[in-house]
Amino acid sequence: MKRNTAMHEFSIAAHIVTQLEALAAENGMGRITALTVAAGEMRQIVPDALATAFEAAAEGTAAAGADLVLETVPVVVVCRSCGRRYRPADGNYVCGSCGAADVTVAEGNELVIRTVEFEEAGDGAETARHGDGKPT
Repeated sequence: MKRNTAMHEFSIAAHIVTQLEALAAENGMGRITALTVAAGEMRQIVPDALATAFEAAAEGTAAAGADLVLETVPVVVVCRSCGRRYRPADGNYVCGSCGAADVTVAEGNELVIRTVEFEEAGDGAETARHGDGKPT
């Protein structure tokens, strides 16, 4: 089955813009100039597709023209049998210590706005940090 990449990234971009608009309103921000988003590998985000989708979704909002930096978070799992924490290789989730294939994903499935840079409603530039670990 072929995944519709453009639709996948656009829905993520639209959600990010919604979160940015709420953040701007709550904190009296002016124009958002840049943001950093951490996205887990399991999200299967294509960076160029997300950048294009973000540009379109942000049009006419406080985030219009903002620079988007995407940080990819590698997948890390924890074996439920022995507690070993490891990065699965090539989709192989079998634990190298005990041989179990029963894991919990510890990292690599998140989508978090880490930082937001903005201009105050008046003049000057400020940097707001939004990295409380809440998913976007």
